[in-house]
Amino acid sequence: MRSGRITLALVLLVLAAAPVAAQESSNLPAGGGARFAVRAGATISPDQFHVGFHVNAGEILPRLRFQPGAEIGFGSSRTTLVGNVDALYLIHADRTVQVLAGGGLGFGMEWRDGADSQGLLGGSLVGAVEWGTRPVPHVSQARGSQVRYLLEMRAGLGDLPSFKVTVGLQF
Repeated sequence: MRSGRITLALVLLVLAAAPVAAQESSNLPAGGGARFAVRAGATISPDQFHVGFHVNAGEILPRLRFQPGAEIGFGSSRTTLVGNVDALYLIHADRTVQVLAGGGLGFGMEWRDGADSQGLLGGSLVGAVEWGTRPVPHVSQARGSQVRYLLEMRAGLGDLPSFKVTVGLQF
């Protein structure tokens, strides 16, 4: 039963992000389309390992990126599923490095071993660095040929985990 709820929550988050990710606009990331990232890391309070994804869905204002995502955490005798709706401001950018800061709302569920589930709601403050290789010469820019690496730190407010360090790959 628990895995069915987790799967349903992840599917709903992906479906909610899909219309934004499908937009073709000049304000989307370099390469002309939304970028998908896979991510993993460590969480403090509760002490967990988490895996997840996010969608860099493009700018909602100049230099302000919309980035929904979700993560599932395991450890400390509990499982957490958290969805984030973030806005990240582009502090610095050049061809290979981007520095971002922002925050957002988080929501989710927590299942403790041998106990009922409880809802999670809160906010978070985010700092991130992304870097990557230059575009591959023989692949069209319109297809988003650049793979990027990311390092993110997140401080949780409210019911969300207190601190997260996350690494990932953005395609």
